[in-house]
Amino acid sequence: MNHSSMSKVTGANPRPMGMKSQDLPPICRNVVVAGRRTSIRMEPLMWTSVDEICAREDLTLHELCTKLDGMRGGNGLTAALRLFIVGYYRTWSAGAAADRDSAGANLKAAFRVFRPA
Repeated sequence: MNHSSMSKVTGANPRPMGMKSQDLPPICRNVVVAGRRTSIRMEPLMWTSVDEICAREDLTLHELCTKLDGMRGGNGLTAALRLFIVGYYRTWSAGAAADRDSAGANLKAAFRVFRPA
């Protein structure tokens, strides 16, 4: 059963009964990075996470990916985005920012994944 036929069987939710969200196939999205179009393929949970981060930080996906592109070194963009997501949430959960509600502090700390102190 492919992904499109799953949504017909289960209605609005493309996940068949008993299937966990991490079992869903990766989703491919197009992004514009520094003026060029590319695609990123990640699991639904990763996309949900990056969407939450972008909303909290008032960034578009394109802006975030362009920033990451300049810092990623030899990592692929998808790998860099995954590292960033983990770094962002680790910073938030550890309370590294003086003010947990200060989204900008979490963003700066998460970018340190690419430039360690």
